[in-house]
This record gives sequence, C-alpha cells and structure tokens, in this order.
Amino acid sequence: MLAAEFLELKLVALQNENLSRAILSLRAVNQIEAMVAFWDANQICRFANDTHQRWFGKDSSQMLNMSLKEFLGPWYVVDLPHITGVLAGTTQIFEREAPTSDGVFRSLLVRFTPEIVDGVVLGFWVLTSDTTTLRDRERALKKALEDRDSAIAEIRTLEGLFPLCASCKAVLDREGKWHPVEEYLTKFAHALPTHGLCPKCIPRFFPGFLA
Repeated sequence: MLAAEFLELKLVALQNENLSRAILSLRAVNQIEAMVAFWDANQICRFANDTHQRWFGKDSSQMLNMSLKEFLGPWYVVDLPHITGVLAGTTQIFEREAPTSDGVFRSLLVRFTPEIVDGVVLGFWVLTSDTTTLRDRERALKKALEDRDSAIAEIRTLEGLFPLCASCKAVLDREGKWHPVEEYLTKFAHALPTHGLCPKCIPRFFPGFLA
C-alpha cells in the first residue's frame, strides 16, 4: 500500500471516528432533561436540544435561526439584563418561574455561559434546569418545620402535665429548676398573672367581710 493511500485511509477513519463522537455527543445532550441551547452574538439560535420540544412545543429544527427575542416573547425584557451581562463576558445564574407550552408555571434555574475565543464573545450557552420538584420539597420542609415549631410552642404553653409542689405550689421546669407559679406562668404561658382573693380565702384575711 502506498503511503498516500494509507494516509487517506487514516484520515477517513479519523473523520468517521470524530463523526461518531459528534453523533454520540448530540444524542447524549438530547437525552438529558435540562434544556441546552447556543445563541450567537446576534442572539440567533445555533443549537437547541430536543428538550425544548417538551417544554415549548418547538423542536430543534424550529429553534435554529430563531431570534432570542422571538423565542422568549414577553420574557425577553425580563431576561435582558442577564443577556446583556453574558454578552459582556460574564456568566449569569438566576432563577425564575416560566410557563410551559401547556401554560403550567414551573421553577427554573438558568445559567448563561459566554463562549469566548481570543477575548471575543462569540455567543453564549444556555442551560435551563427544572427545579420545580426541589422547590416543592423545600416548601413542604419549611411547612413541616413551621408546624413542628408551632407544636413545640403549644407544648411549652402548658399543654399536658407539669410537676406542681403540693405545699408551696412551685412548678418544676424541664431543666429541673423550681419556679414560683407566677414566674412559671409568665415564662411558659406568655401571660402575666394578676393577684386577687377568691371567696374561700377572703375570710382568712378579712373576717366578716362577706358576712
């Protein structure tokens, strides 16, 4: 085999290997749940994975050559500060709520990453992840913690049994310390006791008062 023929075969094999890698990479990007897209410096779409179809009803062929302003619609103004920032060479990370093609709002985590070659911003990559499930779980956890704190507060406001001295009526707290009943009520019942005399005790201090 001539050297030229051998070199040509090696070149073809290398091209086929590179093509296979490119196809495999594209398939991998299309399998992930996040949306991946590339917008050039003129804000024209040059790549979009298939996840955009599930979210916005537009496949990759419809996304190609579409302007970012057309794609985002009224949300373009909302995202414009981030678009301006990434085209200036600064990565942008932000969260927002956005509707899907069926009108249901979802929580999104968005990352704009500039593509910079020789100091020039050629465009930017957009990675958009659905964080709705995570945010729902965070809200559920927050609600559970609030319910727990509320329950603890109710327990601390004299729900249930508490040790009371049969003689002086002092109360034993959870730390093993005794308190006058007035002090205990003030601390744990969030109430200030007032003083008076019941009908049974009045004769002890004021004999004949109720006669």
